[in-house]
Amino acid sequence: MENSHNQSDSSNDGIITFHKMEQSMRAEKFLKAAGFNARIVVPPYLLDTGCNLGVIFDLGKLQEVERLLKEKRVEYTHIGPLGECEV
Repeated sequence: MENSHNQSDSSNDGIITFHKMEQSMRAEKFLKAAGFNARIVVPPYLLDTGCNLGVIFDLGKLQEVERLLKEKRVEYTHIGPLGECEV
């Protein structure tokens, strides 16, 4: 598991945050199975919603990621650019 603060170039990364740990794990599983580059990380503190896990993905695939999560009924609290919340 990576800490998102340590990434050198996150300008093309999106992040998804969750209230429940199982939702983050489901999201990563479904995204990887669909061929997306996704990985679990510790979200920036500004986006931490209590479960302490987020999923990083290619921001260029935002609409496809949202569509898949909706189709698989994965509940999340935030989805968007990682760069906008780093300090």
